[in-house]
Amino acid sequence: MLDLLFLLLAWSDAHTWNWPMTTEYGVTAGFGEYRGSRFHMGLDFSTNDLEGEQVRAARDGRVYQIKARDNGYGRVIYVRHQDGYATVYAHLAAFGPKLTEVLKERGLDPLAPFGDIALDVPVSTEDLLAYSGESGAGTPHLHFEVRKRDNPVSPLDLDFPPLPKIANRARIKEVLLAPLDRDSRVNGSPLPFLVGQGVNNIRATGRIGVYPFVYISTDRGNRIAARGVKLYQDERLVGSWQPLQLSFDNYRHAGLVYDQAWSGFGPTRYAHCFDDRAADLPKVPGFQQDGVVVVNGPTQLRIQARNLAGDWFTRVLDLNPKAARHRKLNFGEIPVQATSLTLKLHQDRIYLNPGLAGTLHLPDSIQGLAAGDSRIISPATVDKRLDMRWRTPAGNLERAYAMLSGKGGSRLNLGPWSLRLGKGVSLPDTAAVLEPADPKLGGQVLAFESPVLHFGRNGRPVNGTTVRFDPGDLEEPQQVGIYTWSFNKGRWRFLETLDKPATFRHLTPLVAARDLSPPVIGKPRVHPYFSGERVVIPMRDRGSGIDANKITVTGPEGRLKGRWDGDRRWVVLPKGQKRGPWSVTVSDRAGLTTSASDLRR
Repeated sequence: MLDLLFLLLAWSDAHTWNWPMTTEYGVTAGFGEYRGSRFHMGLDFSTNDLEGEQVRAARDGRVYQIKARDNGYGRVIYVRHQDGYATVYAHLAAFGPKLTEVLKERGLDPLAPFGDIALDVPVSTEDLLAYSGESGAGTPHLHFEVRKRDNPVSPLDLDFPPLPKIANRARIKEVLLAPLDRDSRVNGSPLPFLVGQGVNNIRATGRIGVYPFVYISTDRGNRIAARGVKLYQDERLVGSWQPLQLSFDNYRHAGLVYDQAWSGFGPTRYAHCFDDRAADLPKVPGFQQDGVVVVNGPTQLRIQARNLAGDWFTRVLDLNPKAARHRKLNFGEIPVQATSLTLKLHQDRIYLNPGLAGTLHLPDSIQGLAAGDSRIISPATVDKRLDMRWRTPAGNLERAYAMLSGKGGSRLNLGPWSLRLGKGVSLPDTAAVLEPADPKLGGQVLAFESPVLHFGRNGRPVNGTTVRFDPGDLEEPQQVGIYTWSFNKGRWRFLETLDKPATFRHLTPLVAARDLSPPVIGKPRVHPYFSGERVVIPMRDRGSGIDANKITVTGPEGRLKGRWDGDRRWVVLPKGQKRGPWSVTVSDRAGLTTSASDLRR
């Protein structure tokens, strides 16, 4: 009788699917979260920053393909199951015994980057499929996908065992509220307003875009996108994001769901978009929106976020045209030099706020302004440079501005900058301004060689758009490159050199800057890789970043073929290297070079 009871209890705990490895270290990335304009198509499992965790098939099936490359997924296994399902296991340190034997029979080195191999090898959940690692991209973890007829699906919505060690709370942090037309206001202003923690009553009227900053904070300190987000106005569901299944056709449409200016790493806040951009972009499975929030009287916003366990957490905001105003919170301050005339851009408008009394000269008017007497202007023509002059007893200030608009292939010019919109892009009227860069943000790393070009629609998707900077009579253009501003990291990031067009995916401030900071070479040390201990030489660069193609390492036997690990930011020396000495030469992407000799462990 006891044996029968045990069998019944065991059967009641059985699941159709099994996790491919231990889950005790938690999940470090969720399904459908933002990855630099792309969607993350699976779950990432932490391996406690180590390689070598045993990986097994999530279900019985047949391995139909394996790949081994130096980038991307690195070593990866594809398993076909019944009912049209397949699973993917990526960034592996090594293949398991069965697959290793198959590769050797084919005359292939299981640890070499041999490319793509088609197979038909049966595997069960009892087989040791592989060992986790960090091949391809990223630090040690296992990337795991479930696909249904080649479309990625959310593993958390299938019959897997409950996940232990996951955070219980989805955090709804700041909420950005942005007016969507000229007659709308938030906190009494036509500019966006960032609603922080503890603020619940907001003055608002008109059509409002809502951008909740939502994430799951795990017990290992990293942030995961929420499993779902919903926005209600009173009882109406305005929009929701619940990714149950995605398609690789939608792979680069993450800008429909997340605001790209605020959803990158560093650390990300996953700013979800419920505004007017959805009408201009392809539909994404799991994303729904029914209009936008419209405030004509007292109304309530209810934002819900779902954690990995499936629980929903709620934050409520009350909007009212007659609510009291709050102290303005800074949001997305543009990294330009402070002057007596502050310019802020939103959509197709430029908002001027003078700190001193002065005279404003525009192409069509001259007007005296007192300190604090704000003014709104909108460029009247598209793709035509307009000049603004601000005269005060303290001096004169000149600015150039324009209205950018157009469809894919359109060229947009302002000062030394020339943009060409990517194929399929449709950019609504967008104000753009040239202003001097804030020199404090360069420090000892960057010297700015151009004004900052910034826009009224930061984060707007413009996939495939290219930009060129004309150096004109710039002396010594060497070491000068194009940089984009990271709102999350609060610093400039290298995009491209000046000798070719730079491609970017969303509108964000641009500047041309000279790299002043050469690479730094660290002390060699030993790292315990799964395949054996290897000597690694750390390298850092604060400006344009290490150029992986311009690293030379020489040992006692001559030049060595080292491998650059951009995630760890070190060069991995070949097997057999023990003590040195080594000589190293490395260049950054701007062309600055550093050498070191007689390096030893």
